Amino acid sequence: MASYQIEDCKLYRQSIQISGIPVYIFEEHHLALPAWGTVSSRLGTPLNLVTFDSHTDTHLSFNRHIFEVTGAAPPLGMYGWKNPVISSLLNGRHVRREDFSFEDVFRLTLGYLKNTEQILTGADWGYLASYTVITRSDHPDYARDDRLMGYDAAYLSKASWDSWSGEQVREPLLADFDLDFFGCSTDFDGTFRAKAAPLVRRAKAITIAREPRFFDECKTSPDYTNAQALEQLVSFLREVLS
Repeated sequence: MASYQIEDCKLYRQSIQISGIPVYIFEEHHLALPAWGTVSSRLGTPLNLVTFDSHTDTHLSFNRHIFEVTGAAPPLGMYGWKNPVISSLLNGRHVRREDFSFEDVFRLTLGYLKNTEQILTGADWGYLASYTVITRSDHPDYARDDRLMGYDAAYLSKASWDSWSGEQVREPLLADFDLDFFGCSTDFDGTFRAKAAPLVRRAKAITIAREPRFFDECKTSPDYTNAQALEQLVSFLREVLS
């Protein structure tokens, strides 16, 4: 019997291909993790993530689950595989890039992972070599803190990305979008297009989290809808990749 793959999973049924590039679309952002694992395992190499999101989504892997089990956040140096709660949880599971089971990762994601923990989990499991987080506001200390933990991290805001070029991001590249990054239709402006288009053209895959609840909390135009944001983003991707 063939193994269970992302193409079999109903939570990714919206997904499409544009000019041969897989575009995985899903509701909650932690569902990006099985998609990233799928892409990196099939390519046989870790990816360099650029994510556009109103939130950083770089909490320690399985931070919430550890807190639920122990009643405390994991101490410094006891995150990821180093934490006994997580090493016990992952015992017998095939989650690393070089030994990847979509079903194992998908079940762990649904059962234990919060939608702010997918990035560091992806780094811990070998799917991501680096990540660049682009948000609406500045987080000046986050990159320093993450690098102290051994992650290749960069953060920037929409207000500070004039001097930034996506050419700085190594290949293979993975582009990720949370729809709550877009507060109104005019967020798809010339600046966004100029910054995002070169990344999209170099991407091996693209992931899109709809995150309807956070979208409604973050939108800046009351009449702007999640469906409109998705339509604008997919239209932009088709334009860039055609």
